[in-house]
Amino acid sequence: MSPEYGATMGFFPVDHVTLQYLRLTGRSLHDRILFTGEQNVCGLQRALVGEIIFVILATGSKYCGALYLWPEEVKPWIKTSLAPGSGVVTKYLQKSGLQKYLNQLGFHIVGYGCTTCIGNSGDIEEAVASAISENDIVAAAVLSGNRNFEGRVHPLTRANYLASPPLVVAYALAGTRYRSDGQGTIILAGAEYGSGSSRDWAAKGPMLLGVKAVIAKSFERIHRSNLVGMGIIPLCFKLGEDADTLGLTGHEQFTIDLPNSVRDIRPGQDVTVVTTSGKSFVCILRFDTEVELAYFDHGGILQYAIRNLIGSNH
Repeated sequence: MSPEYGATMGFFPVDHVTLQYLRLTGRSLHDRILFTGEQNVCGLQRALVGEIIFVILATGSKYCGALYLWPEEVKPWIKTSLAPGSGVVTKYLQKSGLQKYLNQLGFHIVGYGCTTCIGNSGDIEEAVASAISENDIVAAAVLSGNRNFEGRVHPLTRANYLASPPLVVAYALAGTRYRSDGQGTIILAGAEYGSGSSRDWAAKGPMLLGVKAVIAKSFERIHRSNLVGMGIIPLCFKLGEDADTLGLTGHEQFTIDLPNSVRDIRPGQDVTVVTTSGKSFVCILRFDTEVELAYFDHGGILQYAIRNLIGSNH
């Protein structure tokens, strides 16, 4: 997964946190000693500086959103499943009391690791499958896995969107489509936005949902480029600022003050953003090159390439 956060390779040496994880997940003393011995023989040790606070249940908070959504019900044509990465997840979901609520919503544990995300999702209701095929419906899957191309989860899912676990539950319950209102949307994000998926669909999905801009503290390198390619404006908060320090909640409407002509836009220039709450702030425009401005002018890299191809043929 190293390329998914912009790296060429990843190397993870054994440390005391690794050994603590083995203890917390019930590995025997023999296994832990053996593991320690192996890494000593290999020389895979490092000097420990300072203290590391290790919270094994941290990722459990991802599912807490389900508690606020229950007792809503998932529509009968929505198929749901939960495939954790390991049995550890099952244990902390059960001990925290979250799993019973997920079960009531239909998110039963179907297996571990590569199950639903590689197509082992099982059949959907025959009537639903027939309606999709006969009416040429673009059926969508919302998943918190890392594979989201067409037909991956199920042969009938042509649109697939990555989201956090609570958002998957929320979409199963609501299926809200912001674009249906005809109102463009923006995303307020933190640091290294886009880490975890370098695929173009991670940018194409938001574009199809009507996202016009992303305002973040910083961007993962490949994902920023993909956003530009989809015609989405990447903006960075100024140093020391973010949505929290500026008091932004996401309930505001935003106006991004860009010149009407792309010829008046410069890579890396300051851009003023004004909100309906009366707040305004300055961001850095993360179009980094002139060719990226050209992509934006055409609405994305695909439109740019097609128009250039048509022009060269005439």
